[in-house]
Amino acid sequence: MCARPRTVSDEELLEATARAVSRVGPARLTLADVAKEAGVVPATLVQRFGTKRGMLLALMKGLLDDAVTAGELSACDTDALARVVQETLQGSLVAWAIYREGRAGEWVRRDLEFLLSRYLAPKRRSRGQDVPRNAGPAQSVRDHQVRKHTARSQGSDESATSQ
Repeated sequence: MCARPRTVSDEELLEATARAVSRVGPARLTLADVAKEAGVVPATLVQRFGTKRGMLLALMKGLLDDAVTAGELSACDTDALARVVQETLQGSLVAWAIYREGRAGEWVRRDLEFLLSRYLAPKRRSRGQDVPRNAGPAQSVRDHQVRKHTARSQGSDESATSQ
């Protein structure tokens, strides 16, 4: 029995994935959304990528490969970096959901800039586009804890002076 020839390439499926993510967002994205966008059935996506996560990792890897080719990022293991980027995205959103300070997009942007800063191509770093090392997720949590402690201290000082 011969396998049926592929009528839609992986690249076309990933382009459809990017369009679907733009339309519905990554959290609400389903394989059915992508399949509809690409003109295939969801089983095709499962066959090619395994899971929604696998599909999104392939999309991220492609974007990172393009950035390396364009000279925006230094040569690196884009498979591993794609996994770390995905975990950073999830961690940023969880931290934002816990602390609810600022906008979710600001948390994600700051954490991704911190993560990717070490991979910026040297020419981009020389233009002052490097991100300070203290701008990452751990710093976000520390900043929040300091603000919370300061607010408590000021609140207890105010209540002590008002009595």
